[in-house]
Amino acid sequence: MCYSSEDAEFDLTYAVIRSVYSDDKDMVWEVCGAAAENGEINKKCAVPLLTVKFSDFSIEKVICLGRRTLKDGNGVCETKDHNLYRSEIPQFEKSLCGSEAELFSLEKNGDIVTAELCLDNEEGCPLYNARIRCGFSACWDSFGAPVKTKKRSLKEWAQALMTEVPAAAFAIGHKDTPRLAKILCAAAVGYALSPIDLIPDFIPVIGYLDDLIIVPGLIFMALKLIPPEVMDECREKARYMQDFKSHKKWYYGIPIIIIWLIIIGVIAGAVIKNLSV
Repeated sequence: MCYSSEDAEFDLTYAVIRSVYSDDKDMVWEVCGAAAENGEINKKCAVPLLTVKFSDFSIEKVICLGRRTLKDGNGVCETKDHNLYRSEIPQFEKSLCGSEAELFSLEKNGDIVTAELCLDNEEGCPLYNARIRCGFSACWDSFGAPVKTKKRSLKEWAQALMTEVPAAAFAIGHKDTPRLAKILCAAAVGYALSPIDLIPDFIPVIGYLDDLIIVPGLIFMALKLIPPEVMDECREKARYMQDFKSHKKWYYGIPIIIIWLIIIGVIAGAVIKNLSV
């Protein structure tokens, strides 16, 4: 039996591109370590070998996300995200066809496929986000064993929601975003861009509670109110936003300062009242 799909709905958490080759205007990826929903047993199962075909493809845009894992294992060097020039894309395509790559995500929207992947080359392991216009198809011969899924921890849940902050910024200005959702998104984006935390990080344990609860909580509530098609549109706009953290400005911290002044004022008032009794 042969399975096929025109959509890119695969779990690529542990996927590696084993080989890439081109045939005229087509590009073919052989991917190991993917997983897909097995309708016969209603479980997510491993796909030993996934063949992904990009028909009549053209690489439209490539962003180097700037995270380079050093080969000697001494650490990670971060550089600013940057777009590859059109003159650099043929070299990127050549590198893609000439080395193994680790695949992190593969999404399809119309005739546009977006892939996030890591190439191992002489410079280290830069991470790329490639936008490819093509006809898309995928096929595989068999399913492997069911994939065990573990529940997300609070930290993983919070980190996943934090990735929605750039999309939430676009949702604020969308005409179809409900008013309450706009308020929640504005609060989440403002807090995320504030250089001042409500609970300073240097305080042991509770210093990270705001990162785990406040912004993710606001985003979670906003997502419940925003229509899915609106969020999909905002995510697409936010996909190529480079270095969202660079938008941090001192004035985003003003609401936090006001809150702390109110708290200090209340405490001071209570202390003075008790001393005067």
